[in-house]
Amino acid sequence: MSLAVVQSAMSPGSNMTGRIQSQLIIETGIILAEDAGTANHANRVTLAGKLLAPGDFLATAAAHLGKRALEINSTAQSKGNDLSDSEIEYIIRSTMLNDAGIVAELNAL
Repeated sequence: MSLAVVQSAMSPGSNMTGRIQSQLIIETGIILAEDAGTANHANRVTLAGKLLAPGDFLATAAAHLGKRALEINSTAQSKGNDLSDSEIEYIIRSTMLNDAGIVAELNAL
């Protein structure tokens, strides 16, 4: 991963955080509608509630997930701010929010 990719994705002018915020709002609806027997459901519902609450948590969580994506996802590392919306959806839904450790990180913010 190059420094330019990281700077592009994390700079104040980047639209990555806003796009992650949008995906997180979509995910809250999915989480709140999922079966109570889903793995890590209680922690995911707690996270969804925090994401929907007034305040800065949504922006903080999105920035945290953007940073984590750059740390652990090779597509994010290579594309940075040039990720497509479907790539962001996949990274957030399939990788980040299905990882109990990352959900715990977010709940602890």
